[in-house]
Amino acid sequence: MMDRIDVVEMLSELEQDPGTAFSRTKYQALVYAILSDPDFKAKKILLRHGELVEVDHSIHDRFVRFLDKFLKHAGVTDRSERRELIESFEMTPRDTEWFTDAVDEAIYQYMECGKNMRLFQDRMLRLTIKKIRRTGSHEGEVSYKKSVVDRRKRLQKESEGA
Repeated sequence: MMDRIDVVEMLSELEQDPGTAFSRTKYQALVYAILSDPDFKAKKILLRHGELVEVDHSIHDRFVRFLDKFLKHAGVTDRSERRELIESFEMTPRDTEWFTDAVDEAIYQYMECGKNMRLFQDRMLRLTIKKIRRTGSHEGEVSYKKSVVDRRKRLQKESEGA
């Protein structure tokens, strides 16, 4: 399929880079690595039957399933032919630009509707950003407010209160 980039190696390189400024090129390469690395497993913490469960899932596998579904709807009915097309599919990190642009635009439009945007979830910590319109001496200016919610603490309070 795509040229595989090892996510762990890429993260190691990013951590060793002393620069802290956002790099679109490096970000797109990381997105590409996550899509292309079948060994990388993202982790989610879910609440199942009142207990926290950590689940590993492969974004690469989900991407392959998406491509399979796309080809199926495009009229490629033979499963082995779809698999062959997916394996021969060529893509570069630069080809993820449309995807990162779509996510950026969705975040912007979602926040323009007055909604809080969850940027990421670090296990049980959830970072959200809210767009606010300033008042007072900064009337009319736009600002952003961050909030971090510790879901584990909230769940503990709920279970203690019950």
